[in-house]
Amino acid sequence: MLSRKLVDIIAQNSNLSQEDRTILEYGLKKIILLTADLIFTVILGVLLKIAVESIIFYFSFMLLRMYAGGYHSKTELQCKIHSAIVTILSLAFIRVMPDMYGCNAFLMLLSSIIIAFMAPVEAVNKPLSDDERRINRRVSLMILLILNVLSVVSLILHWSYYHRAAMAALLAVLILMIMGKLSGERLKYHEDQL
Repeated sequence: MLSRKLVDIIAQNSNLSQEDRTILEYGLKKIILLTADLIFTVILGVLLKIAVESIIFYFSFMLLRMYAGGYHSKTELQCKIHSAIVTILSLAFIRVMPDMYGCNAFLMLLSSIIIAFMAPVEAVNKPLSDDERRINRRVSLMILLILNVLSVVSLILHWSYYHRAAMAALLAVLILMIMGKLSGERLKYHEDQL
């Protein structure tokens, strides 16, 4: 894997402990995967003629998703497949969504309210400590506030590209949060039956 090769190159010129090598490899792997996701999103955005919207979607979605939580796949391959599906569907939604400002604003506000009440949603395979839960909630609310303020400004200025991208990000995060909540409830139900 590329991250391991990079760590080997870095380790040749320094005295890294095994723990430091593991941490560095994990960090490099995450950076490579996020970069690959961004490249995929932008290429798809260019093909759909919504390059700016794709970039806005990517950063809005990733930032909010990181703190709001929701469904997480069991394997890295499933995660990549699910991420690609979410990206494709979200960008297709942005591409075909009409500029119905009142309806779009209502949908964004409703999504934001639901996310604000639910965040953060723990995934079965990504439990949160009390401190993480408190911090993630606070950061989720701040990101929601920023996205909504920017969305209102974009609506006033008739910059529909920002509003559509932010709304698609909110809807995608909301759907993943609901899926995460349902999968967690299903697991609790099965544990209670045993």
